[in-house]
Amino acid sequence: MSSNNKPPHDNAAPRVPVKRTPRPRVLPLEQCAAATEKEACDFLRVSRVTLWRYRDKWGLRPFKIGRATRYRVDQLRAVHETLSAGTR
Repeated sequence: MSSNNKPPHDNAAPRVPVKRTPRPRVLPLEQCAAATEKEACDFLRVSRVTLWRYRDKWGLRPFKIGRATRYRVDQLRAVHETLSAGTR
């Protein structure tokens, strides 16, 4: 604080709300070659733990981009079709 005991920003101009630009839309899963773990869970409508079980049961092979785990969309579609057919 300054020596006159006023807050340092006391003479600052009032804050004006900033218009934020909308976030870019995420491409639908059908237009992507790879899906994040969350996208894969949402697509299959399962939890992360169940997705991990499906990796062993149906041979989903995730790959890494940096620290992010990704799944191939064609493999997710194959598992989705298997689930839709009623085979668990």
